[in-house]
Formats: sequence, C-alpha cells, structure tokens
Amino acid sequence: MISHKETLRKLGISKASGSLNLDTTNFSGVLVRDEVLPLINLTRKHNEWLGSITSHTRSSRAGTVPIYRLQEPVMEAVGELDSKQVTTVPPTSAVAYSTHKFKAQVVISREDLEEASKDVDSSFEQGTIGMFTTQIGNDTADVAVNGSTALATSAVTRRDHLLKGQDGMIIQLAAGANVYSRGGAAYDEQNHEALYDRIPDQWRPDKKTWKWMYADRVDNAYRSQLRARATGLGDQAFRTSEGMAPMGVLPLIVPQLPTNEGPTAIAPTSVAGTTECTAVLSTLVTAGNPATIAAGVGRKFLITCTATGASEVCVGYLDTTLKIKTVGILGQVLGAVSTTNTHYTVRPYDQSRIILGDPKGVQIVWKDQWIFDRVRDPDIDGIKIYIHLEFAVLVPVPEMFMMLTDIALPPLAFS
Repeated sequence: MISHKETLRKLGISKASGSLNLDTTNFSGVLVRDEVLPLINLTRKHNEWLGSITSHTRSSRAGTVPIYRLQEPVMEAVGELDSKQVTTVPPTSAVAYSTHKFKAQVVISREDLEEASKDVDSSFEQGTIGMFTTQIGNDTADVAVNGSTALATSAVTRRDHLLKGQDGMIIQLAAGANVYSRGGAAYDEQNHEALYDRIPDQWRPDKKTWKWMYADRVDNAYRSQLRARATGLGDQAFRTSEGMAPMGVLPLIVPQLPTNEGPTAIAPTSVAGTTECTAVLSTLVTAGNPATIAAGVGRKFLITCTATGASEVCVGYLDTTLKIKTVGILGQVLGAVSTTNTHYTVRPYDQSRIILGDPKGVQIVWKDQWIFDRVRDPDIDGIKIYIHLEFAVLVPVPEMFMMLTDIALPPLAFS
C-alpha cells in the first residue's frame, strides 16, 4: 500500500529536513488504486455514518455488487423423497451500479502546510492528507443521504450543485413500503416504539444489527423526554454523552439528516407591515400542519417573498391567532413592502425523520481511480488541487428500512 508521504509527493507536496517543499508547476495526474484506497478509508474514518455503511471499490464505472442482506432463502431441502433438486442463486444477490462524477477543490496555502507540520498529534503527512479527506468525506456523506437528481434543473447554491448528481438514501428509501408520516406532529418517544413494531417479519432475525438513524436534534428531543423523569435514567440522559437506546436499539447520529424539512409552502392568510412583515398563518392550520394554533406556537417557519426570492426563518407566536414576524423586509424596497398574501409563501421549517434499519443496507461504490489537477495560485501563496472522483449510492432493498417522516422538533425552552 502506498504511503501518504508518497501520495503527497505525487501531488507536489513534501517535507524534508524540517523544510516544506511546494512544487509550483501546474500539472495533471492520476491517483491509482493503491493510492485511492487509503484516502477512501480516511474519508470513512472522518465521518461515522459513512464508515458504518457498506463500501465497495471497483475499477469499472458500471457493473454489479453483492447485496448486503438477501431477501430470499439461499438453502433448500434435499433428500430421497424429493422429486427434483435444484440449486439456484437468488435473483436479488447482486445489484447494478453506475458511478457518478464529482469534482472536489482543495485549497492549500503555505501557511496551511506550516501549521500541519507543527501538529504534535499527527505527522505532517496525516495532517495534510486530513485537509483532503475530512471535507470529501463530509460531502460524500451529504450526497449519500440527501442527493436528489430533481435539483439538476433548479440548482442554485453550491450545495445544490453537490447534491444534484444522484439520488441519496432519503429518496431511495421513499420507494420502499415502510414509510410513515407524522404529519407535522411533535416528536414523542413513542415514535420509536411504533416504528420498531412495524419491522417486517422477514427482517426481524437481523434486528441485532439495526440502528436508529437520526439527527442530533432528534437525539436531544429523546433525551429531553427522559430527563423529565425523576429517575436514574433521566439523570443519565442529562449527564452522559453515550447514545440512549430506544427499544434497546443503539442510535447512529447522522448529522446530514435534515432538521428543517416541512410540507409544500403555501400563501399565508395575510401580511402586514412596513419595516417588517407580520404574517397570519391560519391557512397553514387549516391545511393541517400545524394541527392547531397552539401547536404552531414556538415552531419555526420559513417565509419567502416570491418576487425577491429572499427568505427568513421566524418563530410562531400567539396574538389572537398564529403569527410570525420577520426582522427585515425580505429583499423588498423600504416603503414598498407588499401586503398581498400571494406574494409570499410559508411552511414549517423544523421537521425531521427517524430511520430504523441496518446501515450496511446502504452501499457506496467507489471508482478506484481519481484524477487530479494541480494549479499554482499566487494570491494565496499555495496551490489548488482539483480531484475528480466517482461513486454511486445504492439502497438495493429499501423494504428492510423503516422510515418515519414529518416529525416536528420545536426548540427546547429555556427554564
């Protein structure tokens, strides 16, 4: 296996006799399998969820990989009374993949390299390679969770352009039969019990390998309900950093799972104001999310001015009815703030989801060759390295996961 030092030397970065060497010529090259595998392992090491799913490396851009859990028997009874003996491979034992291309840009200044060389906790090579792999790992995990090809025609932000390449776990799981909605109801620890009860019989033998997968705010909501109990468990939930285990199943915190989801935005009932926008949200209550005026108090809402595209996150409050108030005027001209309700859209902005299943049922297939381009940038006294990599995200059997969506996570109140 090629060392990090050799990989860096190939990129034109080296350290010898206490001095840093930074090649200032521009060139392109290829990182081959023996150089790519250590980088992939580090990207998985830097991201716990990415390190928990199944990972494959392949030399081809398209092909097949084994399915982690087969959904059909691989054995059959044989004996003297059998009229026919047939040995077959279940048709679901492999799944096709096709990798998608991504480009990563890593900027390394001479100052960055000097700081890496002073790191007493790791070698210069480990610190410098960490600049590459940490962010690549986080971005890969984001694609694996939130990727959406629907963004291909509407991408605006840098993150949109990251996620548009392929569908991630959330969208692929939506194709399964075990998706349930809370309809914007507030989180309750009973959510875990109900979801656990819905595990199909064919997957129950594997439940010891299952994990709860949710964002840290869901974990905090669960701990908050435990802390409300005057018991040893309530005290433990407050003091320990270890994961609580609903129904005896350990959690796997997935930071990439969003906590700002919500239904399709609709027009508020009315909007008033000259230096801010005060919106009445009765139309949202009528639509069922939030279910009542009281349920909307304290929740987050996203209001957007359709003319400017500017948005603001506000907190619902009670003033005869459910309302929100912005701080600014959403990109409009002072003195000409629209009071036409159809010029705005509003939706809850505090919902998340809980997934139950074996994380190894999510698979990522890496192309085992990365292309790089290195460009000298005098403005930073350093270099820019562009890495072209390919991978595919697969959920071959979405039915082996349970997913509960549309769970409201109102912010916890200060006591």
